[in-house]
Amino acid sequence: MAYHTLDGEAIVVEPVRRQMSHLNEVAAFVWEHLRTPRTRDDLERALLETYEIDRPTALSDLNDLLKELEEKGLIRAEGPGNTC
Repeated sequence: MAYHTLDGEAIVVEPVRRQMSHLNEVAAFVWEHLRTPRTRDDLERALLETYEIDRPTALSDLNDLLKELEEKGLIRAEGPGNTC
């Protein structure tokens, strides 16, 4: 899947469905980390280390983002620990 980053944000292009998705800075950060399989715990830890955010907010926002990306067909959760 093609994507382009600019000023910390990203545009993801899914050519089969002819869709483009805009990702804000935090979503682009997560997207970049998903270049290799990661668990939700890995992603949560990376968010907490990088951004000034409390754990409940990080987990809630991360779950919402992953659900949205999965619904758009941009990612697929797999196996134990919800590897993405």
